[in-house]
Amino acid sequence: MLPVVPPSLNHRRASILEMIQHRGYVTIEALAAHFNTSQQTIRRDFSYLAERGLVQRCHGGAMKAAITFQKLPVERACAIRPLAELAVAHIQPGMTIYLDAGEESSAVASALLASQTRCRVISNNLDIAQRLSASPAIEAIIPGGSVKRLTKRDVFIAHGDLVMNIVRMFHYDIAFMSVQAFDEEGTVMQEDLSEVALTQGVIEQTDKVIALSSQIRQDAKANIRVCKAIAFDGFICNEALPGWLADAMKQANVAVQVANTSM
Repeated sequence: MLPVVPPSLNHRRASILEMIQHRGYVTIEALAAHFNTSQQTIRRDFSYLAERGLVQRCHGGAMKAAITFQKLPVERACAIRPLAELAVAHIQPGMTIYLDAGEESSAVASALLASQTRCRVISNNLDIAQRLSASPAIEAIIPGGSVKRLTKRDVFIAHGDLVMNIVRMFHYDIAFMSVQAFDEEGTVMQEDLSEVALTQGVIEQTDKVIALSSQIRQDAKANIRVCKAIAFDGFICNEALPGWLADAMKQANVAVQVANTSM
C-alpha cells in the first residue's frame, strides 16, 4: 500500500509525492518542466519532503523513501542510478524484458518506473515485480516457485524448477544481468548454482543480453562459470573496466558503456 499524502502539503508538493510513490523516481529537470517552475524550486520541494521522511534525495532527482523487500541504502541507489538510466535507454515500447535479482537490475526497475515505458517485465526478484506493478504501463510477472531470502542483500527471490520452466516460456527482447565476479579470461562467475542455471536459461531465450556492473572483482568464492563475454551484446558499468576485462570485452566484440557518475 502506498503512503497517504499528508494534508499539510501544498498542491505542488503533494503532486510530486504522488508521482514519486507511483513511479518510484522522478528527476528535477522533468518536474521543473512539468510544473513550469525553476529547478531550484523543485530542489527545495525535495528537501522539504526528504526532511519529513517522505522521499529520498538521489542523483538528479528523488525516489521513494522505503522499499518493501529490498533495503538498498540511498547512497548505493544513487551511485547505481546513472548506470540504470543508460540501461533503460535501450528499452523500447512493447518490449519483453528480463531483470535478474541483482542490485543493478533493481535500479533499472526504478529508472523504468520513472520513464513509464510500456513494456512487459519478468523478474524473479519479488521487490522488482512489486514496485513495477504500481505502473499501469508495465506488466510485471513473477515466475512462480518457491521463495527464498538472499541474506547477504536481504532480497527475496523466486527459485526452483518451476521458475526455470516458466522463464523458458518467454522470448525476451532484452535481458539485463547484474554481474560482478569474473575470472582472468572475462568469464562471468557466480556462487549460487541455481542462479547460474536460471541466468543461462534466460540467455538462451533472449535477443539481446546486457551486462550491468557497478562493482567489478575477481572473486575466488565465485567458482561457478555462468557464461563467456561473447554471450553479451552490451556491457554497462560505473567506471572504466580494468585492462584485462576491457581486452576480453573487445575480443568478444561487446559494446561497453561507462555511466557518468560524477554529475
